[in-house]
Amino acid sequence: MTCGSDLRWVSETDGLEGIGIDSGMLAFVDADVVDRFLDDCRAWYDGSMPPLSVDGKSTADGILLGTGGDGILPCAAEICNVHAHTFWIELDGPGDNNSVWQLVGHVAVPSGRLLAGDPGTLEEYAPSAAQGPIAAYGVWTELAVPSTRVDVHVLRDPERSDVRNLVIRVTAAQ
Repeated sequence: MTCGSDLRWVSETDGLEGIGIDSGMLAFVDADVVDRFLDDCRAWYDGSMPPLSVDGKSTADGILLGTGGDGILPCAAEICNVHAHTFWIELDGPGDNNSVWQLVGHVAVPSGRLLAGDPGTLEEYAPSAAQGPIAAYGVWTELAVPSTRVDVHVLRDPERSDVRNLVIRVTAAQ
């Protein structure tokens, strides 16, 4: 990545809306296969299956993670030129010295547009004419990514008795 001074972080102070969560879950999926991904995962977010483990559910099309609750999740994105290179979603604080990043999985993004949002609201997704590196609609966020794959990591404190995800970080694969 050769951004130099063009690299910048955007967050809610810059007008980036958080993601509204109603189901206690957050999905990451390529914009072109969102319907297929939701069909594969429907039983987990409609309540037919038991709650997801802390590691979530990975399919060939995306990743579904538990958020630990409902509400508006604050986000930030690292932007370089016309792409979002990193996307950060805070669930339960930034962690501390005991916290470690763990890879949950990878999401193929052949379209170059990654969606992040509550799976229930992603059912309403319709392709937009968004032209920038990030388009936040409150119910989902659409990111232009610079590669055909992203890596999804979670920040956890393994010493806590209630191991849960504290932060989710999505980065463009190098």
